Amino acid sequence: MNAKGIKTMAAGAAYIVVILAVLFSMTTPAYAAGPFPFVGHWQATDPDGSDLRLTIGGPPDGPFRITWTESYIGFCNGESGIIRGAGQLNGSDPNLLEADLHLECFTTGASLDFHLVWRYHPATNTLSSRYENGVVTIWHRPGNPPPVPPTLDLRVNYGHDWVESFYEGGHMAWVTVTESDGVTVRATAELVTEPKEYWGGEPGFQTLDSVWFDAEGVQLENPPDIQPYDWVYGWVDNGASAQVQIGEIRGVIDLTANSIRGTIMASWITDPVQVECLDWGSGNDPFPNKDGGFVLTNGEDPYSCSWAGEWDIQPYQDVGVGYFGPDGHWVSNAFFARNSRIVASEAGDWLWTTEFNPGTLNLFIYESADAGAALLWHGTQEADESGFTFAGYDVHGQDLLPGNYIVVSDGVNEKGLVLETITMEVFDTENEIMAGTAPLGREVSAAAGPQDWQERITVQADMVTGAWLADFKTIGFDITEDMRGWSFAQIFDEDGDANEAGAPPPAPVPVIFAHPAYNFVEGTEWTPGIDVTLTIDDPGNGAGVDYSDTQTVADDTWVHFWLSGFDLQAGHQVTLADGHFTRTMMVSNLQVTGFNLNAHTVFGVGDPGSEVLIADNGMIVPVDDTGNWSATFDNLLPGTWWTMIQVYPDQNEVRETFRAPAPMMIAWKNWDTVVGYEWMPGAEVTLSVDDPANGQGVDYTLTQVAVRYDNLYYGSVYFEPGIDLQTGYVLTMTDGNFTKTLVISALTVTGFDFDNHLVYGTGDAGAQLFVHIGGLDSEWTTVGDDLNWSVYQERLALGVWGDAIQPDEDGDQTRDGFQALSE
Repeated sequence: MNAKGIKTMAAGAAYIVVILAVLFSMTTPAYAAGPFPFVGHWQATDPDGSDLRLTIGGPPDGPFRITWTESYIGFCNGESGIIRGAGQLNGSDPNLLEADLHLECFTTGASLDFHLVWRYHPATNTLSSRYENGVVTIWHRPGNPPPVPPTLDLRVNYGHDWVESFYEGGHMAWVTVTESDGVTVRATAELVTEPKEYWGGEPGFQTLDSVWFDAEGVQLENPPDIQPYDWVYGWVDNGASAQVQIGEIRGVIDLTANSIRGTIMASWITDPVQVECLDWGSGNDPFPNKDGGFVLTNGEDPYSCSWAGEWDIQPYQDVGVGYFGPDGHWVSNAFFARNSRIVASEAGDWLWTTEFNPGTLNLFIYESADAGAALLWHGTQEADESGFTFAGYDVHGQDLLPGNYIVVSDGVNEKGLVLETITMEVFDTENEIMAGTAPLGREVSAAAGPQDWQERITVQADMVTGAWLADFKTIGFDITEDMRGWSFAQIFDEDGDANEAGAPPPAPVPVIFAHPAYNFVEGTEWTPGIDVTLTIDDPGNGAGVDYSDTQTVADDTWVHFWLSGFDLQAGHQVTLADGHFTRTMMVSNLQVTGFNLNAHTVFGVGDPGSEVLIADNGMIVPVDDTGNWSATFDNLLPGTWWTMIQVYPDQNEVRETFRAPAPMMIAWKNWDTVVGYEWMPGAEVTLSVDDPANGQGVDYTLTQVAVRYDNLYYGSVYFEPGIDLQTGYVLTMTDGNFTKTLVISALTVTGFDFDNHLVYGTGDAGAQLFVHIGGLDSEWTTVGDDLNWSVYQERLALGVWGDAIQPDEDGDQTRDGFQALSE
């Protein structure tokens, strides 16, 4: 067993990894060691120096007896052990021996069973074994070691995810890529060293000619994404091996200077490395390299290469940068020139960028492109990995004008754009036309489509008027309304920056809002100043128009109709018309029918199968097949207002605005009366009265049915308990869903000062109260520490009736009713 593999697995798991099935077999010449290639003694040496000895005995075709000793085994805590087992030749490849093995540690006594495969290599008279973690061990016969193999130099291009080596032909080789820990396998590949046509017949291996497998032996669709700081390991069947950790190569292409500059990050390399740059995207074959110099790998010592006068680097062309480490291995990365661009809108006061280098961008807005023009604004924005950032009016605060000059720089790339006027005034989804104006004779790129893609047509603005028109019927493309927000037109400057115009907003369509619960109809987006006529027809009575009214549209495009003497109902047909537009809708059966305030739930009815929108929180509520719906949301609290909307396909709406009931009770202790308001109509409401002083619990209960009042949602109850209500009594009112409690306070009116309009009284110290007379509430007053209070009440006069009112913390009230007869 390979000691390195055992040590690796012992650190990460409680078992030795199972050998991967050999990925493919290859045609081999006659055996170099006679007819019994596996039988005999074998040995290997791990990189850590541990000694591995293997004996395979048995007839030529097996079964084989296997004995293996090793001086250092990670599973045995670094001590030695013995491995025994039996093996058979693979049925389809006689160069493969598969064995079931049992490990016993000499010192710890621990044991382990595992499976392993050996491959015989006749060209080198060696065995190889490869583990799931990618480690390969090469075994040779004692006293007959293979010749010292040629050095294996690895070449890794992590920009294009391949590994190669120039190496003598006729060998099997293995490559494994791991993460930066050197253990976690990304992928493995098994290759043959052979002459390559693309190398002019020079032999070696290239992973682009092979397939990759993951640690479980499953073939990968794509090569592994080799990353900086990963490890790449290589082995050859002649015993050669190599490993290289991938340094991070950074670089920025300067399109103006046709150069690249960057740094190398590889802290484990202390000597300078030689850097070379390659013009992979130039079309040259071969790619002549440029000497980037010898640089330290601390990220502070930059390399640079220039093709000035030789290669005009274009956006998206491929530039390679590689370095040779002191171990002879070559690591490279690929860079692509960014096509940095600015797109701006003079009308929209915004700009955005793409394909600048990620990080901080410097943005400038000048009055013009003239030398010495005034700087209107300068700021910085962070660009994402694609070089994108957006700066609107909220960022720069400038009313952009034609002729203003925008400059964007990432420190390497700098672009400038002069603002020009381009408009799109037509977005015609019926005729598939976009149209507008642009500078005279300029090419206009018109784009229409959804967010992810657009179809483009290039047209020319008229030389006299600047008008342009793009007819998408000419390319068989159907413009739809949902494309409006993602369609645009652009004009470009000489280096690809663009002024842009977006599609105009859709023309407003007049709509109707019907409010049957509050008996009115309104409309919006009607033309201000014109007359709109409302007609309502109840189809059920066959009488034609049942109601008609005409109103003038206000400046805000709204028109309102309060229905006088007519009850708007579900099923009525409502029509608004102004002589140009006529909109008609059938009033749906949208209603709120009840609440469970404890559960924060509202119930209602509507048209079966439709949906109801709760406008205040965006909740969509389905109406079931029976016409019922319910909605539960935590902020449905007593006294809160809500609007339910049923939106029709043509944007007309039926609205149901409601206030959730806020059940309450009022106790007139001087009149021994208790009243409840805003209880659900039809609910049985129970009043309980408890005198805590007598210690006997509830002294009195009475139940009444809440009677509907005010509108659809509210009901009231009235109780005369027939007992003398006193200060301190605890009143409880409940309908089974909601419960309110009131402790009767000491509030009492004791007198009046008619000349100064003062009402006097006593109460609980610190309590707040006011006095109500004739529809007018006084200011609030507070009971003093001496238990007295007074308050100014403008309508106080001899003989008037009124109430002193003290609410508790949740709105229930103690009242002392009075008639002001004497001071």
